[in-house]
Amino acid sequence: MRTWNDARGYGFNMQAHRTRSGHFISAVDVRSPAEAAGLQDGDRIVEVNDDNVEQASHAEVVDKIRAISDQVRLLVVDRDADMYFSENNIVIDGSMDCVQKIACPESKPGELIGQ
Repeated sequence: MRTWNDARGYGFNMQAHRTRSGHFISAVDVRSPAEAAGLQDGDRIVEVNDDNVEQASHAEVVDKIRAISDQVRLLVVDRDADMYFSENNIVIDGSMDCVQKIACPESKPGELIGQ
């Protein structure tokens, strides 16, 4: 995912949950790189730039996301996938065959300019 030249960043927040461990996507901005990449509220972040962050602190994850100023690679799982992998004791890894790769446009699509 890349930032666009509109000073909005990636367009999502990250938070912890009280009942689930991990780092979660929240507040995905409309018409943002995060929305274009398919991120949804509640997705759990597993890897940042190919590094597993499941045991990392919130600050460490933020630092990894900001490590490259205009782009980031995230491996996220939605709630259903997270439950499936957890219930079946499967460790999630970016090299798995079932990983779907989604990229947002490198620049803000023309139909969104001015919005």
